[in-house]
Amino acid sequence: MKRLSVGGFIPDWLNLEDPDLRETQAKCLWDKGWGTELGIRTFQQYLFTVPPVPQSLLAHDPLLGRLVLCDPRPKYAVSSRMAGIRHVELGYGESSIVPWDNRHEDGAEPFWLRAHGGWHNRGRKPSDCRRDCIGDLLAGTAQVGIALCAHDPTLMGRRCMMDLPGSVHCLRRQCVYLHVFNEMQLDVHTSDNATPGVGSVVFRRK
Repeated sequence: MKRLSVGGFIPDWLNLEDPDLRETQAKCLWDKGWGTELGIRTFQQYLFTVPPVPQSLLAHDPLLGRLVLCDPRPKYAVSSRMAGIRHVELGYGESSIVPWDNRHEDGAEPFWLRAHGGWHNRGRKPSDCRRDCIGDLLAGTAQVGIALCAHDPTLMGRRCMMDLPGSVHCLRRQCVYLHVFNEMQLDVHTSDNATPGVGSVVFRRK
């Protein structure tokens, strides 16, 4: 498969054994400023910090069809800006969003994940989806949502929402969500209602 010269999301239905997969997705984040923000001077130096794609994630997964590199080293306010997502502009600070619990901490190093964009959970309450994530399944976090959109800016469509209940507001403990209304925005729900057509992201990581 021809490597995407400017980086980008590789869907599951393409050849996931492509030796350029790691480089392609790292290039996508590099082009958006991830490496520069970390003080890394060259793409090759940035690529050196990206782990290989785990073999266990390369197998076809009918539920979690998106294989994505997430680099949580830049904090939410920075990574959302680099991905073209409004967040600070909505009045949030760097410490406004926290993990729901220890399982949903993003960590401090790049990692690979398998995810779906929330479609399998449409019309369900975020708290119910989070409760159902057991074993190696996790509820989407803010950083995971940012990574999904960074690799595939078309994921959200023109008017769409997806819940990320692995991350919550530091005080209200209500879940984070991504939505599009002219522009992508990373915001916090004011309720835990089930919304038709909106679902929670689920992922597993290595």
